[in-house]
Amino acid sequence: MLRAQEHWLNAWVEAGLDVADAVQAAQLVTAFVVGFVIEEQERTSERYSLEQRDEAVGPDAPHVVEAGRALFADADSRFDWHLDTVLNRIGLRLE
Repeated sequence: MLRAQEHWLNAWVEAGLDVADAVQAAQLVTAFVVGFVIEEQERTSERYSLEQRDEAVGPDAPHVVEAGRALFADADSRFDWHLDTVLNRIGLRLE
């Protein structure tokens, strides 16, 4: 498992990061992915019931209601958008 890191560390170093920054970037991406997966699993619970959320928010906050709908939009698209944002901030793109 440790040696498997060599490939992506090499790619990120060749892209302009030093090894320390590549490791930090990898930890950030790993934390994002794990957190995203945990949140997606939670979306199946009552905690993420759109009906209960809408009721709690009320009709006087339509943007918050709409934002809740965005939370349930296509998970793959959300994941791609979030990961792309993280990688762009790091200054890298996966190919």
